[in-house]
Amino acid sequence: MNFTAQRRPRPPENVVPLINVVFLLLIFFMLTGTLRPPEAAQQELPTTASESTTATERERPVLVLDAAGRVEHAGRILSQAELRDWSAAEGLEIRADRKVPARVLLPLLASLEQAGVPRVDLVTRRVR
Repeated sequence: MNFTAQRRPRPPENVVPLINVVFLLLIFFMLTGTLRPPEAAQQELPTTASESTTATERERPVLVLDAAGRVEHAGRILSQAELRDWSAAEGLEIRADRKVPARVLLPLLASLEQAGVPRVDLVTRRVR
């Protein structure tokens, strides 16, 4: 007589739930991630107490004005001649560092007005 227990074959591992979880995580990170280029580092936005929103419904060009007075768009520093030739059909946003004096910001706004930019929004950080 053979008293050894017979081994039952193990059912195969079901990997479908694991694949579902990985797929859902992939979709989540794709939807919540941003596709914009990174913003200029070491930039502090000026603060405001107003209720106006700074977020735009449509993607518009963003000019970054750093503390040294350089104007940057998509990681490239723009010259004064390029600023005069700038044209944006729906306007643009300016993200100026809070340390930028008005004597630097006002000529930039004037050159954009001469270029025919219809709307310029100065992006600020709301304080509560």
